[in-house]
Amino acid sequence: MGASQGAAAGAPWWLTICLPILTAVIAHHLTLHRERQKSGRDWQQRWLDDAKKLISKISDSAVSHYVDSGAIVKTPVSASLIISDIKRLGGLLREASCLDPSHAKLTFDALAAFNDSITAPDDFQDASRQVRDPNDGLCTRIQECEQALLVVIQKPRKKRD
Repeated sequence: MGASQGAAAGAPWWLTICLPILTAVIAHHLTLHRERQKSGRDWQQRWLDDAKKLISKISDSAVSHYVDSGAIVKTPVSASLIISDIKRLGGLLREASCLDPSHAKLTFDALAAFNDSITAPDDFQDASRQVRDPNDGLCTRIQECEQALLVVIQKPRKKRD
């Protein structure tokens, strides 16, 4: 090779071979890293959307369980569906671990309060219960716990390995 042969002039021969390969490897790894981060953000957004929908579904079902006169005849079925959805929500919340351990405690405390606000009343599974007023303290408590849980799940999380 002569000294006047393009960009490689004056560079060692091994550098002209290794530099393009090294550049391609670095670009490849940066692309993979960027895609992993994007995939993680997409997963977090899907997880958050699923959790919000499930929380709203549970809250709406619970309020209608207590205030809808037509729901009284379906009390055992609606109660078991609500309990099943609460268990699904617990599983969904366990899929994502909080970056800060104190947020995990807040999340599961909020879930326990949400669960208790719905299932703790003595008439939860009682088919002979009375219909409640939509402005009843229980319905208000369910909605407050829903809002608290929606706030807590916004905390930074990552996919559990």
